[in-house]
Amino acid sequence: MITEIISGLWITNYKEIKNDQFFKDNSITLVIYCVGNEIPFYNVSNVRNIRIPVSPFLHEDDISFLKKNSKQILLFIYSMKDSHNILLCGYENYTVPSIIMGIYMIQYGNIDSKQILDIIQSKNKDTIIDINLTHFLGT
Repeated sequence: MITEIISGLWITNYKEIKNDQFFKDNSITLVIYCVGNEIPFYNVSNVRNIRIPVSPFLHEDDISFLKKNSKQILLFIYSMKDSHNILLCGYENYTVPSIIMGIYMIQYGNIDSKQILDIIQSKNKDTIIDINLTHFLGT
C-alpha cells in the first residue's frame, strides 16, 4: 500500500510503484529506491530516481551502510522536501523506507523513537521496523 507518512513523504514497495496516476495525483517528483540493483527503476516523466542499495534481508552490511550514511540520507531528504514530494520505495516489508522515515521523524520532528513504529503502523500496518532506530543516529 502506498502510504503518506508525513506530508509530502511517502513509502511503498517496488511491486506497488507502477502507478503513473499516483505520481501525477500526488505530484511525486523524487523516488528513493531502497533496494538492490536487481530492482529496476520505474521511469515516470519528470521524476528523478535515486538508489540506496540494500539487500532484501537487511544484512549486517546493509545496517552498517545505513548507519554510516544516515546523516547524508536524512540531510538530502530534508533539503529536497520543500521542493519535491518524495516516495521511498523498498522491498515488500517496507523495512528500509520505514527505518529512513523513522529516523527522519526522530531527527527533524523530535519524535521519541519508541513512538515511531506505532505512528508508521497506524498509517500502514504492513510496515516492519524491528531494529532500534537510535542506532542509526549514533545516540
